[in-house]
Amino acid sequence: MRSLFMLLCFVPLSMHAMQNINIKEGVVTNVSVGVNKLNQIIIKDDRIKSIKSIDSSEFSYDKDETQGHIYIRPLTGGKPAHVFVATEKGKNYSITFTPSQIGGQTIRFLSREDVRNIKIDSDSSYEAEIANLLIAMRGGAELLGF
Repeated sequence: MRSLFMLLCFVPLSMHAMQNINIKEGVVTNVSVGVNKLNQIIIKDDRIKSIKSIDSSEFSYDKDETQGHIYIRPLTGGKPAHVFVATEKGKNYSITFTPSQIGGQTIRFLSREDVRNIKIDSDSSYEAEIANLLIAMRGGAELLGF
């Protein structure tokens, strides 16, 4: 019992997960993000140039000029925030962030070309490996390394 208590003392209270999500221009992409938590948004092999929304009271965001990522934090309890994201390569994406009671997320958006060539990293945790396999299979990817 004592060892179980000691183990629970070292378990982090807030988990930070990574989502790999397929994204396509002209299609609204829905994403769950942690409410009142900081969520990192990345577009693979591109940099975010701007983010626009009709109602900026729904969320706060901060842009990392160096890496081209944004950090978004929903401010409303359950109201989704719809945004348009423009990238330096001229892509424009429509994304709906839905706040939910989860920890902060790192969300990496992959274009269709990125999903087709996803490489499974055998050094990653089995949970991350399973998630990447499901994403690759959904996108019709060649599974490199299998």
